[in-house]
Amino acid sequence: MSILFRLRSADRKRRVGTADLLRPPALSAILAETYIALPASLVHSLANHSFGLKGPMNIFGIVGGAIVFVTAGTIAHGDELGPIEDLFSSGRHEASLNTGVLFSPFIANGGRPIINYTITEAQFGYMLGGGLHHGALRGNFEVLGEGFGSAIFEGSGGYIAGMTLWARYNFLQPEWRFVPYIQAGAGLTATDIDRHIVGQTFNFNLEVGLGTRYLLTEKWALLVEYRYQHISNANTGAHNLGINAHGPIIGVSYLF
Repeated sequence: MSILFRLRSADRKRRVGTADLLRPPALSAILAETYIALPASLVHSLANHSFGLKGPMNIFGIVGGAIVFVTAGTIAHGDELGPIEDLFSSGRHEASLNTGVLFSPFIANGGRPIINYTITEAQFGYMLGGGLHHGALRGNFEVLGEGFGSAIFEGSGGYIAGMTLWARYNFLQPEWRFVPYIQAGAGLTATDIDRHIVGQTFNFNLEVGLGTRYLLTEKWALLVEYRYQHISNANTGAHNLGINAHGPIIGVSYLF
């Protein structure tokens, strides 16, 4: 009886074929391995070996970047755009979610230690209009409010958080999907970086940026930007060595 049971079990195993692989349990396992296990393993490898990040807060910058690309991939591409002036006309709004990595010291290196950090920010913009109406500098002005948070992955301290008010000029050319911009901003910052560097928890930030959007549709756009950020206390603390950092920013914007 036992021998007969083993023979029947072996026969059933030999008959397993393509149809069995397409059954829901087997298919789910394959999909999970392809779309969950492999990406998770890649993120883990990047965080621990390529960038030297430590802790879940520092991985947030990488995850935020992945979200930007995944979101962009789900949006229909190739829609016809209306007049560029209408998309950026006075009174319209823009909401953005951005992430990046900033490296310091930069330019003024004397006596400043390495402090590298991720940055994740949410922005809300309001189109002011104005600007030039003809030529290569044709464009409009935009004002933006921003809240940001940073996780330090190399150097003293653990976090930087703050808010920035930006003034931006958008370069608008007819029938272009690329919308370059320049911007400058100032704001308030809190951090736990070594007091010999920033002097105190409360600080100021001055920033400049140069980037471009790429319009996927009339509402959705990707952006890539080069950012410079200065953090110091304007000599209101015992020490004011300050931070000068720079690096890339990527993001996704919604125009409405």
